[in-house]
Amino acid sequence: MKIQKSLKIMTVTLALLANFVVSTQVLAREKGDTKKDKESRQINIDLRFNQRYTEQQEAEKVTQNTNNEPKLVEPAVQPTPVSDPAPPADTDAQPAAPAPATPAPPPAPAPVPAQVTADVLSMLGINIPFQNGGMSGGQAVIDANPGGIASTWGGATPYSGTDGLNTHFIGHHWGAFDPVINLSNGGVVTAYDANGQAFNYTIYKIAVVDTNGNNVQTGESMYGEITSIGGGERIVLQTCIDETTRRIVFAA
Repeated sequence: MKIQKSLKIMTVTLALLANFVVSTQVLAREKGDTKKDKESRQINIDLRFNQRYTEQQEAEKVTQNTNNEPKLVEPAVQPTPVSDPAPPADTDAQPAAPAPATPAPPPAPAPVPAQVTADVLSMLGINIPFQNGGMSGGQAVIDANPGGIASTWGGATPYSGTDGLNTHFIGHHWGAFDPVINLSNGGVVTAYDANGQAFNYTIYKIAVVDTNGNNVQTGESMYGEITSIGGGERIVLQTCIDETTRRIVFAA
C-alpha cells in the first residue's frame, strides 16, 4: 500500500511539474521571452532553417532558369592589328627604270607581184600569157581560151626580143586583151620571151582599122605595117572593138 501511495504521490508531483513547465512556456510565449521558451526557440530555429533552405532553393531555380534562357552572344572584340611601320624612304635609291617601250610592229611585207613566167605580155599591171600560134593557129588559140590567153599571128614567130623583128599579137576584147583598149601613147608594154627575159616597149602609135587593115579615118592600108616582120624590134597588139573594127597599138 505504501508503495502505491508513493507512486501516486510521484505521479501527481510529476504532473504538477509538467503543468508548471507548460504554464511557464505559455507565459513565456505570451511575454515574448524566447530565451525561456524552448519550444519557441526550436520553432524559430526551424523557421530560420526553412527560410535559408527556401532562399537557397529559389537562388538555384533562378540560376537554372538563367542558364536555360538563350543568350545574346556579343562577338569578341578583336584587337586592332598593328602593322609594322613602313621603312624610311631611301633617298639615295636610283629612280625606277622606265618601262621598255613597246616595239613597233614590223611593217607589212610588200605585196609580192604575180610570178611572171615565160611567154607573157604585161601591161597596166596585168600579166597575159601568150602562145606562139602564128597565122596558122593563132585564132584557134585565143578562141579556145578567150579570157585567159593571147597569141602571135603576124610578124616573126616565135616571139624574140633580140631578133630585131616585128611580132604581131592578137587577143579577144571582153577577154584576155581587155587592157589593150585602155592603152595610150607613151605607155609601156613588157614582153617576156621563152627564157623569161623581159623586154620593154613604148607605145608610139594607135590606130583603128577595118577587117582588111585599112585605117578607118584615112582609108590608108596598114596591113603590111601590122603583119610584116620589118620595121625593127617592135611589137603590134590587136583586139576587136566591134564586129567590123580593130584597135591596133604599135610599140617599140
